[in-house]
Order: sequence, then structure tokens, then C-alpha cells
Amino acid sequence: MTTTAQQTAKALLTFYADDVQKWTQGDYASAFDGFPVDPDDECATCWCALGAIRLIFSHDNDVNPQASALSAAIGMDVDHWNDRCKSFEEFIEDLKAIAEAQ
Repeated sequence: MTTTAQQTAKALLTFYADDVQKWTQGDYASAFDGFPVDPDDECATCWCALGAIRLIFSHDNDVNPQASALSAAIGMDVDHWNDRCKSFEEFIEDLKAIAEAQ
């Protein structure tokens, strides 16, 4: 487990703060009405993991060290993993496991 993956998981856990309303699937980010927006749009109210990484770490593209490290830790692209999670609880548990890995 790389430190970058752990740091990214911890940053996402802090960002979501167990608030299911901040999480989405299928789009990088959505406004309150469900309309897709850019992750850094002031109307954004919820983000997928990759959208949150782009927002937190100020990356304008899908390829960045934090997303790459997290992808390596989970064994698939971050956006695919985010959308495969069956629930917010599963999503958070996966992040916790990465954050706490030795």
C-alpha cells in the first residue's frame, strides 16, 4: 500500500465526512437538482470519488498521482470502483480499509 493511496483515502474520508448527500455515482459531480456539473462548479453539491479527487487536489484531468495511487490500491479505475459500490457505506468502508492499511 502506498502512502499516496492512504493519504488520498484519508482526504476523501475527511471530504465526505460520512455525509451520503455529498456522494454521487455516474457523474464527476452533480448540482442539487441532479444535473451534472464540473467538480469545481459552485453549484456542485455531490461528487464521485474521482470528482472529489479532482476538487481536493485541483487536477483538471482524470490522470493524477492521487487517482493513480488509489486505482492501484483498489485494483481498478477510481470511477469504475465508485460506480460499482452498492452503497455509500460500502464506499466508505473501502476507503477506511485503504486508509488504515499497513
